[in-house]
Amino acid sequence: MLKRFHNDFTKAPKTLYNLSLDLQTLALLLREFERYRLETDDDSDALLLQCISRLQEEVEDIQMLVGRLEQRLDRSRTFGRLSTAFKAPEIQTCLNSLENAKSSMLLAHHLYLHGTMHTRRNSSYARSLTV
Repeated sequence: MLKRFHNDFTKAPKTLYNLSLDLQTLALLLREFERYRLETDDDSDALLLQCISRLQEEVEDIQMLVGRLEQRLDRSRTFGRLSTAFKAPEIQTCLNSLENAKSSMLLAHHLYLHGTMHTRRNSSYARSLTV
């Protein structure tokens, strides 16, 4: 346990940097999902919207936590590292929730794409019958 704490303390700056980068990437991906959904004018998939919303909330929660820890690290390198090491279990809990939300969103997106492709195929088939 002490070794894990020391490891968390030592790696705190890198851990926060990597988390911040991952969160920025995920936030960009979510904006792209939302843009794509708005461009297709398909508001029929409530499940996908709920999953996107949940994932956005998880990202915001972790961003707030990481932001507070980065501020502490900027003010005092030692205090910031200690804070990050003490918050490691909370960070891990947030990351687990984030992973669950990402999995749900990806499954919902897959179902959404499958439904969209199925609808397009059926409408193409119907058009070919009327020609």
